Amino acid sequence: MKKTAALLLALLPLASMAQKELEIKNSSELPDLSDKKAEYAFENRTGGECINKHSWFDAWCEYSSWMDEVKYEVSASSTLPQQGSNKYFPNLAADGDLSTAWVEGVKGDGKGEKLKFKFEASTHTISNILIYNGYVKSPAAYYNNARPKKLRVYVDGKATYDLKIQDIYGEQTFELPEVIKIGEGKTIEFEIMEVYPGKKWQDCAITDIVFYTWDELEF
Repeated sequence: MKKTAALLLALLPLASMAQKELEIKNSSELPDLSDKKAEYAFENRTGGECINKHSWFDAWCEYSSWMDEVKYEVSASSTLPQQGSNKYFPNLAADGDLSTAWVEGVKGDGKGEKLKFKFEASTHTISNILIYNGYVKSPAAYYNNARPKKLRVYVDGKATYDLKIQDIYGEQTFELPEVIKIGEGKTIEFEIMEVYPGKKWQDCAITDIVFYTWDELEF
């Protein structure tokens, strides 16, 4: 009986985590950003002025994301070394630039590697997570490299959500069932649990992750 009870207790965290597996709320495909005409149309579709080349749609362009105001650090458990002029630092997954990405640097497909956001004290909250999965600077870069299929989200070190990511060359948004308050500071980590394999390389990439609350966006 004691062994059975211990086994049931050990399985409780896994059962709880499975109940919090989130699917995307909405998504949209990107044009081929390696095509100059498509790139021009993409960058000028709102009439707004973006802070970076290939900046993502609203919160970095016409609208203002609170990520522009809050102080935070981005780190990772590993990083692919620079190759030529291409860099893959963790902060590139939060620069609003769709031509850059964080790429993990371990042998294999990157399962178990983590990307961490450490926020300083703030009154802002998080209700939505927008992800540009993989390396979206071009369709070739996207499909040739691995990209996460499932990401586990840790809030202050506690496993809280699993994000089920579709294999989409574009953006995907997840709505959290509970708002996360940054308060005196918050650490949010993403662990790669499953991957879509790349056609050429095993390196797993994430282009951008953006946190926001709809009520806090400035229109």
